[in-house]
Amino acid sequence: MTMDDRCSLCGVEVENMDHVLQSCIVAPVIWKRLLESILEVSLRMQQQYTFAMESLEDSLVPVRHWKRNFGVLLKAFDLPGGVDRE
Repeated sequence: MTMDDRCSLCGVEVENMDHVLQSCIVAPVIWKRLLESILEVSLRMQQQYTFAMESLEDSLVPVRHWKRNFGVLLKAFDLPGGVDRE
């Protein structure tokens, strides 16, 4: 085994895909950090999605009120956005 064949992470065993991904003593640390990063990004994306959906919902409230209050009038004149009378 030459020095070039050794794992660049641990320097102990021959570097190959199986070793680097599974049996290297450094592999669990790398997998843990990778999975923590993925989880962190996923949680941030969910928070941003939730915020966006709540913001959208908040922005639609005035539209719903407007449509409820003026929709019957629009319907009476056959204008777009009119709603049926209840």
